[in-house]
Amino acid sequence: MPTFGKTYAPGATRMPSSCRALNAPPPSHSVSAHGSRDRDGRRCWCLMKVSRALESLSLSLRDCNIDLGYLLPCCPRLRKLQIDSWQLDSLTVHSPSLEELDLSAPVLLRRIDISATVLKTLRLFVIHSFDNEFTLKFSAPLVDNLTWRYVCHSTSERFGVIWFMWSLTLLTPKSLGHVHGLPDNILWLNIGTRDNLGNVSRSFEQEISRIPVRNISCLVLQLATKGHVYGAMLLDLIGLYSSIQRLQVTINRYDKVKACSVNCPCHQPYNWRSQIISLTDLKEVSIEGFKGEEHEVGLLKVLPRCAVMLERVTINFPRNVPRSCTAYMELPSILKAHPSVKFKKGGPGAAVEPTVCNRKVPGSSHSLCTFVWVRLGA
Repeated sequence: MPTFGKTYAPGATRMPSSCRALNAPPPSHSVSAHGSRDRDGRRCWCLMKVSRALESLSLSLRDCNIDLGYLLPCCPRLRKLQIDSWQLDSLTVHSPSLEELDLSAPVLLRRIDISATVLKTLRLFVIHSFDNEFTLKFSAPLVDNLTWRYVCHSTSERFGVIWFMWSLTLLTPKSLGHVHGLPDNILWLNIGTRDNLGNVSRSFEQEISRIPVRNISCLVLQLATKGHVYGAMLLDLIGLYSSIQRLQVTINRYDKVKACSVNCPCHQPYNWRSQIISLTDLKEVSIEGFKGEEHEVGLLKVLPRCAVMLERVTINFPRNVPRSCTAYMELPSILKAHPSVKFKKGGPGAAVEPTVCNRKVPGSSHSLCTFVWVRLGA
């Protein structure tokens, strides 16, 4: 006959009247724990019985709390743990048996401490970002299926306009279903502009330092520029991960673009076009929504100068970009400045002369003109 343990708040002597004790779940089956509030509207602690043979546990904690420090030692065979709506500002998960952890938290987290020697899958979604004093302790050497997503509150005011990071997502190939795919850890950032800092005090660098993985090989940027110059910000950002191999940038996919004012300071600092960043591992660059404006061409000149091993540059123009735009006019000089790079449109064997192709953008009525820059011998 299985033995059972109880889990409750430290110091609690009895279970609040509004919180039920759950019967022990069958061994090796899932159980859902739904809490409630006491008469004063406060979240109560959940008291539950668990089997030591339990292997899978699902908890819904919208209105109650549970102490994992008491629960997990009572489940020495627990392999899978799913927690919906974690309500505390601190999360500690120590388990020698846990292989899969799926957690969502609608609160501002102050601390995460995960120690799980056989953990392979981790999915974390934090809706309200992390506290400014957030600390992370992470020891899970076998994790290869990772999704780490949270809403950000970080900004950068070192440029002419204020850029704000809305969300950050860290993905591994297995989390995307690529079991035998490229060994790319992907960092996906959503960034836009805003008029003021508000109460935000964290920088982009501080925000990115909160992720548990450092070997990022693919950086994906979703930018809502509102018509502002973004080259200085982008170069500063990719400088934080100079070892990336792939860079994918999407500009204003869901936003209507308005031209910024004549005296807008978004060009600052003015010296970004002469900047040199060491991007020795960068091999592929893809830019979607490229309109060929003067500052975008400036970025196009900087990237191959910084990435000496660059093999491919793909630029997607909206169909309505005129042939008289700066990009069309200056592409020949860019190619001449980098003779080791072969310029192709579309793919191998295509004509060098830029032309509009009728490839449709998924979910859009616009066609794209695609330019592909390929290094000779690639």
